[in-house]
Amino acid sequence: MDVGVILGIIGIVISVLALGLGLMALPTVFQMFFGRPDFDFGVDEFTGPDGKSLFITLRNKTTKSWFLKKIGVVRETGDIDASFNIRQLGTNQPVATLVSGSLHNAALRESGLMVRAFPGRTIGLTVIHMYDDTAHIVDARRDDLETIAPGDYIVDAAFICSERIFRVSKNLRVGEAPHLTFWY
Repeated sequence: MDVGVILGIIGIVISVLALGLGLMALPTVFQMFFGRPDFDFGVDEFTGPDGKSLFITLRNKTTKSWFLKKIGVVRETGDIDASFNIRQLGTNQPVATLVSGSLHNAALRESGLMVRAFPGRTIGLTVIHMYDDTAHIVDARRDDLETIAPGDYIVDAAFICSERIFRVSKNLRVGEAPHLTFWY
């Protein structure tokens, strides 16, 4: 047998093995890009016996693509911490800056400065808590609550997950009573 033919066969075998190894590595590569935590943002409110609270919510998206699901890509859990600023609507005067976020994961019954965001689950950042017709800014690092006067405000929140920062701005109205305090 000719040496050129043998080297050609060896080359084909090595190429097939390299292609197979490359295909086996594809799920890992796709996981690195499409499995990272990614979020949808919203707002919510809760009224209970302790008053009314306004939350900015974030939901860790699930994997939607059938191809990604088929090759085993799953959305990862993210550790989230947050802070927010509040400024007056119109004048942009700061009311509160770098307020430490009080985060809540209802599914795990976790609360604190950092919580886990599982795929398909929602966590909430408490911004305002209203009790006895007085609105308070919720700061996770302070025991005393700072009051906020009735008016229209912009909340600029920053959610930090690993090395990525997700920013969201929402408008709210603080009223004289709980039913007059809401997101818009």
